[in-house]
Amino acid sequence: MTTSLSPLIDTHCHFDVADFDMDRAEVAARAIDAGVEAIVIPGYLASEWPTLFRVCASLTAPRLLPAPGLHPCYVETHEPSHLDELERLLQQAPGIVAVGEIGLDHFVDALKVPALKEKQQYFFRAQLELAQSHDLPV
Repeated sequence: MTTSLSPLIDTHCHFDVADFDMDRAEVAARAIDAGVEAIVIPGYLASEWPTLFRVCASLTAPRLLPAPGLHPCYVETHEPSHLDELERLLQQAPGIVAVGEIGLDHFVDALKVPALKEKQQYFFRAQLELAQSHDLPV
């Protein structure tokens, strides 16, 4: 049953995580029935980007739109080489609609350490610059 509302876009759903592996198609069908035409899937770890793109290519409806990024809560695992990989993706991978999930998170006590705050700021700025250079939102 499709709603009579205008088409919807879910701007933030981690539809690529393993929690959806068993029922991703069913959840996608329910989203379509609710009027959702597209889902933006924000990436958060470089090691998970292959899964992000595989899942985005796995369904035609709703459209699954990749937004690779490096989430600040995982800053301890991020490496400068991940920024190079993100740049390569932004140049070559089809369908990227944004850079994200990015930001600054200081609500986790472990991330309040000055060195990690500084590392968060480094990755945040670098991703903002990549997004700007590719004319993408974050």
